Amino acid sequence: MNPGNLRAEDIARNLLRIAFIVLGVYLVVKGILIMVDFVARAPWEQTSFSGNPEWVGTLVYFLALFVVGGLLAGCSHRLTRWLYRSETPERLISEPEQTAVPVCPQCGEPYAESDYDSAASQWLCARCGTRLGP
Repeated sequence: MNPGNLRAEDIARNLLRIAFIVLGVYLVVKGILIMVDFVARAPWEQTSFSGNPEWVGTLVYFLALFVVGGLLAGCSHRLTRWLYRSETPERLISEPEQTAVPVCPQCGEPYAESDYDSAASQWLCARCGTRLGP
């Protein structure tokens, strides 16, 4: 995709995805730092779950941060698509609808190609005389 052709919608999706990744990485790093800090402060003789109930809370907090952060960073593309889904299908806004009946480019008078001889060198509008093209 050419960066010069980005639409505002594409830029918003990319920024939302980057925000998910940054938030996810932040949560993972914060969880790791909390766990490292707790292990550095904990007395080694009380490292069992029964001897130090603070371990359970810290471990749950670490795992929650690690899992939520990993999911945010890892699934950022899916989350962005899910949150920023368009209500209008792309095919409806991609091209203007073609008219079934051709019209004169000058006056807008509709004409039927079957009314003109296909062997004729040029077709002229019955109303204004502008050349119509086969």
